[in-house]
Amino acid sequence: MNFLELRDQFIIDKPDYTNDVNNFLNYIQKIRKLNIQEQEDFFVSGMSTEQVIQSLKYFVDKGQIKKQEPARKYFVSIGQFFEYILNNSKYKNENFFQELANPSSRENSYSRKTADFVSDYNKLQPKETLDKFDTHLIDDLINWCDEILNKADFTNRMTNTNFKRVNAALGMKLILLTGVTYRETRKILYRDLNSDNNTIFINDFRIRLPLKLSVQFQGYKKYRELFLTSDYLFVNIDGEQWGDATSDSGIPNFLNTAIGQTNVTGLIKFGITQLIQSGVNDSVIMKLTGASREILNSCLSNEDNNTFWEQYINSKLVTTEKYYSL
Repeated sequence: MNFLELRDQFIIDKPDYTNDVNNFLNYIQKIRKLNIQEQEDFFVSGMSTEQVIQSLKYFVDKGQIKKQEPARKYFVSIGQFFEYILNNSKYKNENFFQELANPSSRENSYSRKTADFVSDYNKLQPKETLDKFDTHLIDDLINWCDEILNKADFTNRMTNTNFKRVNAALGMKLILLTGVTYRETRKILYRDLNSDNNTIFINDFRIRLPLKLSVQFQGYKKYRELFLTSDYLFVNIDGEQWGDATSDSGIPNFLNTAIGQTNVTGLIKFGITQLIQSGVNDSVIMKLTGASREILNSCLSNEDNNTFWEQYINSKLVTTEKYYSL
C-alpha cells in the first residue's frame, strides 16, 4: 500500500484520530508546501518529533487548538499514525521510530518532548480540574482511608454508609498504588484478591500489596466471607458490582469529605505518575491501568520534569556498565 492507502486504513481502524491526522497532512501540504503523493519516501523518512511539535504550534497560534487536552490528543493521534505507517510499510525512519518507541521516562522520547511542549507553551490553557493531586492532598487522603479502615468492624454487619466508605477507601488506595482507572477497578473479581499471598490480579498482572493495605484487604475479605457473596471485589451492600459512573461507588463524595476534591482522575494521574517516575514502560502502564495515551502523557508536568527527572537520570547513569570506569 502507498502512503495515502495506509492513511485510509489507519483512519478506518482509529476513527477518533481522523481530524487530527487530516489536519496534520493538510498542514504539511499547504504550509510546508510538500506534495505527499509525489514525495512519500522523503516525507516519511524526514519526519521528526520536532516537526510534529511545529505543526501543533501552528494550530495553537492560529487559534484552532486552545487547550492542553486536545493538544495532547493531537500528539497521540500523530504519534500512533506514524507508528502504524512505519510498522506496516516499506518506509524507513529509524530515528523517529525510536523516539516513538522510547518510554516517556526518557528525555529523547516522543512522549516526553510533546508532553513538555504542552506543559510549557503558555498559549495552551490547562484543564485544572483534571490535574493530579499533590503529595500533601494524597497524604491527607491516605490518612482518611486508614482511619476508615482501621476502625471498621469486620466481624459485624455494617450499615450501608459504613460499607460504602470501606469499599471506597480500599478502592482509592488501590488506585493510588497502581494508577488503575475506575473503569478497570470495578471489573476486578473477588477471586483476584489472594489474602494468603498478599497479592491482587489486575489486568493479568499479579500485584504485590503493601503490608498495611494487605492487612486491610484481609479484614474486608473476612467480612465478605461472613456476610456477603459476590463475584466482584468492589460492590454495594447488596453485592452488586460498582456501576459505570464513579458516583455509584461513592468515591467522589468521600474524596470531597477527605480532601475537598471530587475528581477521581486526580487519583489515577497520581498513581500513573508514580509508575512513570519508577521507570515502568509506557505500554505496561497502559495495560495495567487501562488508561489512554492521552492520560499518560498528561501526567508529565513541569513539576515532574525538573528535580525529579534529574535525580532519576542520575540514578540510572550510575548503574551503567562503564560508569565507574570513566
